[in-house]
Amino acid sequence: MMFLQSLALFASLASATSFQAWSGDQCNGSAGGSSTIGRGGNCEEISGRHSWEVNGDNVKGFYYEGANCAGTSHQFTGSNGRCNNINTGGIVRSMCVVGANNRGCGL
Repeated sequence: MMFLQSLALFASLASATSFQAWSGDQCNGSAGGSSTIGRGGNCEEISGRHSWEVNGDNVKGFYYEGANCAGTSHQFTGSNGRCNNINTGGIVRSMCVVGANNRGCGL
């Protein structure tokens, strides 16, 4: 039984998706704190960040003009391991991000 519990824990860790935002336009410059994206999505504060990347899964979600994932939003998708530039034509202070195969962030 312990083997099955360990296998389940390993599978959940292996499928975790990490998120990292950067001050530069091409995932360069200073990095914000790295976080793990939950199954229901995460609201990430990204004021002053101009690009981001994820490792572990493709993602989807919304950019928001306000903090705490509030205000006018723009939908996005992102690919695992690819640098994504934040270019909505307006101010972006936060974003809600969730794994492509999960529900959350109003998707």
